[in-house]
Amino acid sequence: MRIKISKENDELLYKLKTLYNFKNDGIVPRIAFSNSLLSGKIFDIENDIIPSSDGKEFRDDKAIFGTVIGNGSNTIIFKSILDQHYSRNTFDDEFIKLFKLHLNHGLEIWNSKIEKADISKGDHIDILLKVVKSGLDLRKNVVKTNISTKNIDIKEFKDLLTFELGQTVEGDNVVIKINDLREFDNRNIAIAGMAGSGKTQLVKDILYQISKNTNNDLKFIFFDYKGEGNPEQLKPFLDATRCEFVDIVNDGGIEFNPFLSINLDERQRPFSIRAFVDTISTFVPRMGVSQENILITLINDLLDSKNGGYPTILELFEGLENYYEENNIRQDTLYSIIRDLSTNIFNCNPNNPNILDKSLYLNLPPALSDWTCNKKLDFKLSDYAASF
Repeated sequence: MRIKISKENDELLYKLKTLYNFKNDGIVPRIAFSNSLLSGKIFDIENDIIPSSDGKEFRDDKAIFGTVIGNGSNTIIFKSILDQHYSRNTFDDEFIKLFKLHLNHGLEIWNSKIEKADISKGDHIDILLKVVKSGLDLRKNVVKTNISTKNIDIKEFKDLLTFELGQTVEGDNVVIKINDLREFDNRNIAIAGMAGSGKTQLVKDILYQISKNTNNDLKFIFFDYKGEGNPEQLKPFLDATRCEFVDIVNDGGIEFNPFLSINLDERQRPFSIRAFVDTISTFVPRMGVSQENILITLINDLLDSKNGGYPTILELFEGLENYYEENNIRQDTLYSIIRDLSTNIFNCNPNNPNILDKSLYLNLPPALSDWTCNKKLDFKLSDYAASF
């Protein structure tokens, strides 16, 4: 396979090779190509202008793609990565055109950063290391982490916890010992019934009993997906359980930042980010590797910019919006999901109290009646609670 690049790209290759003192002509093209794919850029070879072929010619694909053990060419590896990026098999002529487009794009990204860098301070090395680090972070594939950088004291109720569900036909009280592992191997409860049968009232009664029997030490979060909660009508329940009523829309969102589930420890952060992205992917049908990589890269960049702090969901959406515009990526499901999350659902003030310190009644009005939107909120709060 022969690939002839443009004169402009040839000059940039020489410039970067000289700057980094690379010994092999193929190192810069591989890094630039990979950097372009890492950005999530998608090209259309039918409409995008293919770079010219008036520069250096790589007559042997081993010279540009390198070799593996046994002196075999790495071409198949790079082609497989490109095929995965475009979710289809590409022919050789398509591969060459797309490679040249991504090479040109990757070199532009790299060179623009070099132009703004202070070479005397070694900024060019930091630029290269960041690309390598981003690639390594994307290799992490852990679903969940149970480690947190924040030392939060979560109260644990260790005594036997019971509540009553009524009486049998014989008149005996039905007592549920929810944390007695001799009776139950988990603490999940499912309540089924027809519309209007009193399911919600039963849940409230159970929560009232749990609060009363634990002296309000055991906190809860109640999700009202119908948005029918009225604080005046609920006052007896709210007072008895010491529960705070939160109207998601009218109160400016729940005082919680979903990014708090990410561990900022350098060794744990990649795993936490992967877990965060896995949660988002739950709501994005057929979310591909490219979309996951975009999200991981953006979150890493946001966390780096905060120097030990946490970004907001709105900042994530703004970053994603800019990213899609810069790379001519069409708005997709991922875009709409992050946009929805950024729309007045979360109040990400860094001075918010710990959400686990109090019981909450979350009223989700008709404006948030969409099931997916509601479950996104549910999942993120559950993830945060499960991290302790």
